[in-house]
Amino acid sequence: MKNKGEYKNCQGGATVPDNDEAIMVNESQEKLIITFTEAAEMIGVCGNTLRQLLRRKGAPVIMAGRRLIIPRKPFIQWIEGLAIGRINEHI
Repeated sequence: MKNKGEYKNCQGGATVPDNDEAIMVNESQEKLIITFTEAAEMIGVCGNTLRQLLRRKGAPVIMAGRRLIIPRKPFIQWIEGLAIGRINEHI
């Protein structure tokens, strides 16, 4: 068992605190990147619907090989922008 305040090595040579306090801080912070599934759940749609939305121009996604990376804050702002645009179309 490690003592409080000790560090563990991570891939790439980085070190992070290896204690419960560090875990609690990390869990309370919002993730910068969300998965495809998390994005779909966040807005309450199925994967096919999200895929159609993300095909629109301006969708905040990054392709990393075959993997989609979705930056959390830009995604939320983009979705809010789509919703505002829909509301303005009906006024």
